[in-house]
Amino acid sequence: MTIALPILLLGLFCLSFWLLVESKVKWQFKTLLILGFCFFTIVFYQATPSFLGWGAKPNQLPEILSIRSVVIKEPNFLAKQDGGIYFLIEQPAVEYNEASLKVFSYNIKDSEPRLFVLPYSRKLHEQLAKDGERSVIKRTQRGQMVRGSLVKGFGEGQGKGGKGFPGQKGGKDGKGSGSESQEQEWTFYDLKPSYFQEK
Repeated sequence: MTIALPILLLGLFCLSFWLLVESKVKWQFKTLLILGFCFFTIVFYQATPSFLGWGAKPNQLPEILSIRSVVIKEPNFLAKQDGGIYFLIEQPAVEYNEASLKVFSYNIKDSEPRLFVLPYSRKLHEQLAKDGERSVIKRTQRGQMVRGSLVKGFGEGQGKGGKGFPGQKGGKDGKGSGSESQEQEWTFYDLKPSYFQEK
């Protein structure tokens, strides 16, 4: 929806420009068209902030997460709400190499908190809430930052021969034998504290 509005505005601009320059319509219609386009642009500008600030999709998640807060909304089938799991993550600084991304993308110079949303999963919910006071949810409520990693479809089953690959179940030979379905659930891995070797 967010990308559709600029495309619509650009399309209306091109159509209006063509009607003003190429068509042989009366000047009254051209004046109305200019006023209408200006009015639409003002309305569009005022409506744009309503699309900002909502949870970003998980395809932009960093590999290592620093979670500031977690909000879990369970599905409500009576109210027809799908629910979701919202993560406020300390987004690391991003420097884009491509010229087009540098101009049009939001460049983060310092780490900033950013909201991400994942589809609701009972398994992920239990993972974030397990271990009582040591759970991810409880620790973030106390103001602690939790470091970890969110991986899609990894660790479902690990064979004796080794770990399966992302999106696969570990087999006896450790090579994995799963599918690449898009419906795999997300799994959270809590990172261990840094270990400093003594001299």
